[in-house]
Amino acid sequence: MPLQFTGSGFLPWEALAVTIQGQAGQSEARLASIIADRAGQFSTATEAIPADLAPGTHTLLVQGQSSHREAQASFQLHWIPPAVQLDTYTVKPGQDFGFAGSCFLPNQTVAVRLGSPMGRRLAAVHATARGNVTGHVAIPLMPEGNYVLCFVGQQSQTPTSVGLNIQGGKPVVRLHADASGRFAAPAAWDVGKLSGEHLLFFVGQQSGVVVTTTFTVVS
Repeated sequence: MPLQFTGSGFLPWEALAVTIQGQAGQSEARLASIIADRAGQFSTATEAIPADLAPGTHTLLVQGQSSHREAQASFQLHWIPPAVQLDTYTVKPGQDFGFAGSCFLPNQTVAVRLGSPMGRRLAAVHATARGNVTGHVAIPLMPEGNYVLCFVGQQSQTPTSVGLNIQGGKPVVRLHADASGRFAAPAAWDVGKLSGEHLLFFVGQQSGVVVTTTFTVVS
């Protein structure tokens, strides 16, 4: 969001320094200088607010470089949390989906994490100069259920999250592990019209552990 302001009472054609100060009077940012007109005024000036400026009350200070005259005005900066949308909210393991977000800090790296802001990192993208992000994420092999995706800016460390439903395939057969956590499947089951090499998933219903193996159907 740009900062717009006007001023008067300076010398004609005077160079004006523009700074932003904190509540304690400390300098926080120096903006581009402007030039007063023949009447010692300047019309609406538009300056980008620095991305690292914290929310709160700040003071805009304009100083004449020759007259040393000063004009100031306070303004309130509000924080707008990042927002992210997915192109689908239901996927299966191995599939990918797209996302788009806004209001991140410009040019920072944004990590996509599963479950929590410190969870497994699925992807990382770079925000544009306007704080926008876009990308795709592939879902790893994992049990079905409802999950949270967290998008975390590397500098801001402020996460925003969205829900994601991961669907599971229909079980071919249900097995029961013994007291040691092992199982055996001595009986064969029908694989239908499958042919060639395929991937078989074993998903623990309580532990959530996923183990895979391959098998080949010979015609």
